[in-house]
Amino acid sequence: MARVIAAVTNNLLQDQRMRRTCTSLHQHGFIVHLLGRTKRMDGRASLSAPYQQTLLPVIFHTGPLFYLEYNLRLFCLLIRQDFDLVCAVDLDTLPACILAAKLKQKKCLLDSHEYFTEVPELIKRPLIKRCWELLGHVFVPLADACYTVGPALSAELSNKYDKRFSVVRNVPKRQELTVSFIPEKFTILYQGMLNQGRGLEQLIDVVAAMEDVDLWIVGEGDLTADLQLQAKERCRYDNIIFKGFVFGDALRQLTLSCSIGVNLLCAESASYRFSLANKALDYIQAGKPSIQMNFPEYAALNKAYGVFLCIDELSHQQIHDAIRRLKADKDLYEQLAKQCTIAAADLCWEREEPRLLAIYQQVLST
Repeated sequence: MARVIAAVTNNLLQDQRMRRTCTSLHQHGFIVHLLGRTKRMDGRASLSAPYQQTLLPVIFHTGPLFYLEYNLRLFCLLIRQDFDLVCAVDLDTLPACILAAKLKQKKCLLDSHEYFTEVPELIKRPLIKRCWELLGHVFVPLADACYTVGPALSAELSNKYDKRFSVVRNVPKRQELTVSFIPEKFTILYQGMLNQGRGLEQLIDVVAAMEDVDLWIVGEGDLTADLQLQAKERCRYDNIIFKGFVFGDALRQLTLSCSIGVNLLCAESASYRFSLANKALDYIQAGKPSIQMNFPEYAALNKAYGVFLCIDELSHQQIHDAIRRLKADKDLYEQLAKQCTIAAADLCWEREEPRLLAIYQQVLST
């Protein structure tokens, strides 16, 4: 049985994609070991899993010293481990994974969850951005294979690095829809990290003035405290609720219980423009209409299935109008919900999993 090690820099609680990936590999005969880092979050560091999990302790939690320290610790661990293939999750784990794989004459995969050099945090930090660009051009071509979350980002990264990126989408497992609690108020759900560029400031401003709409914010991040203060200062009707991190079945129940989902992103970030977020597909699988940006991946899904209400820009007016339209237009709402249930049969992990397995099997066989 092939031994696979996957490495991420984040807390393992956050990473739906890697839990799904590692579980599938385990179920198909791979010996899987997922590496993350220690960081207090919701009182836990990882969820129970059928594969091995290790959290690397770090002294630094942000900035260049964190990435340097983590890659040194990761490299030291990898050269002591027995593995056939190591999967670097995003550019920030790739240097250690490539060097360890080359030293041990093993295989290395790159799983790009995002367009790492174009995340909002780097847009106004040109020197740091250039450093990551350099690392990408040095290490990405050395990977034995690469894959990412959607066709649009695949094309962009393949062109950037002159290296083929396959596609494994962030689709959830297929789940039969059941009758769920529907809140008395029209309820909007945001699930995910509370970070820069995700339209949360605009969304809070819009909902804070709506007496007949509730907003559930599920997640935490760099902006948690600022967003909570904003909601406290702007909210007229006590209708914005921060629920912190929620995982697994509890998160699915919240998704089933909302009226609509939202996935709002700034256009300035190419990482967001080419994204295909977990949450967008989770809303579909729960049969919930959602508001999405008119970016390539969401526009393509909407053209194919008619499941979203897309907006062209991250403005208060467009967010407000989209919410009001979904609340007032019952026919539109029911049509989108119906299309979600149809699309859910295609946009599920059971259909995507063979693509993942084929990539791993092909790399190991060469």
